[in-house]
Amino acid sequence: MMIDIIIVILGIITAILAFLLIFRFIIQYMKSKTELNQLIMYFFICIGIGLVYDCVRILTFLYFGSIIEFVDQLFFVMKVLLIFISTFLIFQLAFIFNRQSGQKMESESTIKFINLIGIGVFSFVNFFTFTITNMNELGFYSYQIHEILSYITYAFYLPLFIFMFFKARLFISEIKDKTFSNHILFLTIIVLATLIERFISNAHYTIIPYSVQFIVIDLLTITVLGTITLLMIFKNPEFLEALSTYYSVRSIYLISKKGGQVIFRHNFQIPDEETVLPDQLLLGGFIYAITSGLEATLQMEGKMEAIRVGDIFIIFKHGKNILGIVFATYETSILHLKLHMLMQRFESYYSSILNNWVGDLTQFDSGILQEWVIEIFKKVL
Repeated sequence: MMIDIIIVILGIITAILAFLLIFRFIIQYMKSKTELNQLIMYFFICIGIGLVYDCVRILTFLYFGSIIEFVDQLFFVMKVLLIFISTFLIFQLAFIFNRQSGQKMESESTIKFINLIGIGVFSFVNFFTFTITNMNELGFYSYQIHEILSYITYAFYLPLFIFMFFKARLFISEIKDKTFSNHILFLTIIVLATLIERFISNAHYTIIPYSVQFIVIDLLTITVLGTITLLMIFKNPEFLEALSTYYSVRSIYLISKKGGQVIFRHNFQIPDEETVLPDQLLLGGFIYAITSGLEATLQMEGKMEAIRVGDIFIIFKHGKNILGIVFATYETSILHLKLHMLMQRFESYYSSILNNWVGDLTQFDSGILQEWVIEIFKKVL
């Protein structure tokens, strides 16, 4: 039958897309081991495992006519658990973005606790209450979340998603690179659409019968979502790393290698603050040592490019006349490149001044330097 062929093709494509996405996000996490990339990787692993099993299940029904009941039930329970975990991971991603963008969310711990309670309670109840649909035209049947539990689940998560959506709008609206903000918005829509599809696929029988048409539409939806995600990632290979580093920069210092005087500093967390900086409070001893005359250290062309102090990475770049320092929550190749670009532009623009500089800070235009910092560190390469 033609419908069988369509289902087989869509099932194989869906499984391949799931494997490719999981592999791509694992590779990205291995490349830059940031918390954001780790959460995104876990999200796609959780979703991908459920999708692969759905595809294997459908192909097993088509070619073998049945599947071991206990195995089928066990994997359904695991799949629903992974969907709940995926939802929790999305909230975690939103929390990280809010923290890094400088927007405090006082209810973060409460929402985390509610989410964890929801995962445990809903998964436990689903283990004992899941139901089975009637067979469709091809002899397929599906396990589903119980009708009452599905309504409770929707009522539980809907207010949380609405709340997080409005929170997400705040940090997306502050991104100066509109192309980058559109990519984040697009990825957010894809992720939410995938979660909605997963919930509908496993709790739809009260609204939509488990027909052959539903199977085709469901597989087609996942195929489209997966294809769009892959195209976006492969078209913009640096997007995920840029996503991890956009808000990770805390502050930037340009320091003269002659005496260790701070020529320029910019704090992304408190951009208007010119006196006491969080980095000086947290890492006062270190920054004081650099700026208080360790001339030998500043002039040494060593290979050390980054160190970690607590939760902060300190990234170094040596130029001809200056030392560049970035305080960030993550260390990535993009941050190293951006610091190098800033230093190159600074030393090129002020080359005649730097060669004979005697400590007069008024020779440097802070307005121009601020523009360079925003241009380089708040736009995606």
